[in-house]
This record gives sequence, C-alpha cells and structure tokens, in this order.
Amino acid sequence: FYAYAYPVPEGFSAWRAEPSEAYFDDQLGEFLLPYRVVRRAVDPDTVLLRFFQSTYDAAAELAAWDRASLEVPGTAGHP
Repeated sequence: FYAYAYPVPEGFSAWRAEPSEAYFDDQLGEFLLPYRVVRRAVDPDTVLLRFFQSTYDAAAELAAWDRASLEVPGTAGHP
C-alpha cells in the first residue's frame, strides 16, 4: 500500500507513519506499507486504516490544509 502528497510538504518524509512497519521510500517519494504486514495482522482493517489516517494527517498538518472544511465530523480519526 502507498500514500503520497503532491506537492510534498516540508517534513513529510520525516513524519512517523503508523503502523511501525510503514516507512517513507526516498526513491519513490511516498510512504509504503508492505502487503504482508496487513495480510498477517489480527485486524487488517484497523492496520490499513491507521496507515492511511497517519499519512493523511501528515499531509494535512504539514501542508496546513483547512481540515475543518475538508473533514466530516464522526468519520475516522475525528470526533
């Protein structure tokens, strides 16, 4: 699985993505989460959601997106 932001905000590659097996690949310029990590997880849906939520948070916070206008209250990661 992969996640990227364009344009790449300052500090994006240094963001701590979740789960711990996720990493930023400098050559590709994106975060990667190996399929085997998700496949072997006790709760694959949660592992994958954590990856996508954490990389979305990285892009949104570092690029100073207007999250109040973009996000729907009550969805993943938001009260």
